[in-house]
Amino acid sequence: MRGLFVTAGILPQRDENFALLTNWLARTVATLPSHHVTQIRPFAEWHVIRDARRRSARGRYSFSAYKSDRGNIRAAVRFLT
Repeated sequence: MRGLFVTAGILPQRDENFALLTNWLARTVATLPSHHVTQIRPFAEWHVIRDARRRSARGRYSFSAYKSDRGNIRAAVRFLT
């Protein structure tokens, strides 16, 4: 459905793999206790998301990169729990 809206000019184009990462992060952080969020969110946003955004802007953010970045954040969450 989103693709149809993008084609019609109603919605802007976006990097779907980057959107997957940011949406996944929002859902994941929502399930964590607040004392873990204070550790995970800065790591995810300043280390993982920042780099992913740069790669996405260059057109080099693949589904494999999304899975790898998601795995890095999951590892940090597992480390804290």
